[in-house]
Amino acid sequence: PGKIEAHRRYADVQALLLGRELCGWTSWNDTLRVTTPYDATKDIMFCEGACDFVTLRPGLFALLLPQDAHMPCCQAGGRPCAVRKAVIKIRLP
Repeated sequence: PGKIEAHRRYADVQALLLGRELCGWTSWNDTLRVTTPYDATKDIMFCEGACDFVTLRPGLFALLLPQDAHMPCCQAGGRPCAVRKAVIKIRLP
């Protein structure tokens, strides 16, 4: 699959408009291994570890907070399909 990512300053709302995709999720914890350190200018870091997956379809969304490490954009259903989604970044205090 892809890479697990995490943010510190923004929450993500990921909403599927077309197609389907798997989105991995795990609570930020000590079992994640940072592979790319936090970049404050891009508000992102990448990690490796285990996560659970949920299938997003049109009409569904995932709210991912800074304590939620996540792996977006994974293929669902065993074969590629066209995907269109909106990602909304919410700056947190």
